[in-house]
Amino acid sequence: MKEMFMRGVVETGKLQRERDSERLCTALNAVIQPMIPAPAYSKSAVKRAGETLLIDNIVATDPERHLEALKALSYWRACHLAPLDAAVREVEEAVAGMRRAPIVAKRLKRAPSIISKLQRYPKMDLQNMQDIGGCRVIVRSTKHVHQVRRALQRRRAYRIKDYIKNPKEDGYRGVHLIGKFPGKEPGSKYHIEIQVRTAIQHAWATAVEIIDLFTRQHLKANLGKPDWQEFFCLAGEALAALDRENTETERHTEVCTEVLRLANRLNVINRFAMFSSSLRILEEKGVKGVEGYYLLEINTKKKTVGGTFFPIAAHEAAVDSYLQRERASLKAPELVVALVSTDSVSGLQEAYPNYFADSAVFVDHLHTIMARAKVTNPNWITRFFLDLGWKKEKRQIQE
Repeated sequence: MKEMFMRGVVETGKLQRERDSERLCTALNAVIQPMIPAPAYSKSAVKRAGETLLIDNIVATDPERHLEALKALSYWRACHLAPLDAAVREVEEAVAGMRRAPIVAKRLKRAPSIISKLQRYPKMDLQNMQDIGGCRVIVRSTKHVHQVRRALQRRRAYRIKDYIKNPKEDGYRGVHLIGKFPGKEPGSKYHIEIQVRTAIQHAWATAVEIIDLFTRQHLKANLGKPDWQEFFCLAGEALAALDRENTETERHTEVCTEVLRLANRLNVINRFAMFSSSLRILEEKGVKGVEGYYLLEINTKKKTVGGTFFPIAAHEAAVDSYLQRERASLKAPELVVALVSTDSVSGLQEAYPNYFADSAVFVDHLHTIMARAKVTNPNWITRFFLDLGWKKEKRQIQE
């Protein structure tokens, strides 16, 4: 069973992020110049930039002010590169002795995600946001999650958020460790968040992001449609039982039955298949095997994914282009822009499944849950039809 859970987890290059088939590699990081544009912005200027970006319709009413605020955001985000690399190295050292090497990834938070979080938490200042730089560690089981946690805590002080012990309301599970790591400037330190998840937990999170991306919901922010929220909450619970190999309980059977009901009502499996098959992936433009940056752009209206390749030496051009395209995406909600590190488009598809609508791992687990519901509850079909509102019609037929 565990082997099936890890399907699709493969190596995709030296630098990756955000996928259950990701792997961290930082061999070239030490020689890459930090992507911090000049001039520098003070913390008070960064704070004001965050406040500016929250002004209604600022893009249209004062585009120059908006652009300057976006540049300050970009600067502040880039300041997290060196601390993020330090966190990655610490993670690699901490897990070096594990029998099965975890899959590690890193990312800098996208501008729309940063702005969205500031909108959800009005009392939060941009310069105090703690997850602008993020490192993700994907392991096989919850036992290994806690093993990684202990190994990291032996190295420095972290603030811990245990979402396995206390899952989020939306069904998310994982352990987050927030620590301070040195920046490029002497004496500077920045918050970096390390997320440790099992492969199953990561498959769930990827599926949520795909639905958010292609249906324009905000399930990650608890702002999605009620049926989808309930589906992912219950699916998270059912997958947690699979993770623990604790499926022989009455509660698990009930949860699987409800997941089956909602999956059929929402047409979940067919929707994921449709998202994947309808996406047209544009021609690869990079040089296979050559490490660099891809400016990835998804158009959910046109159903396309494309990327512009920048070699390592052109990191400043990559950041400038990223800033311009991010600004455009704020005016066009159908555009999603991300700057990622890998060595080929094929690698991108494995490293970032949410951007390519790749839900295969989650769907595999969903089939397992639905099959269990059908086996353990032979009356599931009756319950399904009743839930669709056919109860009254059924009574009339019986009369």
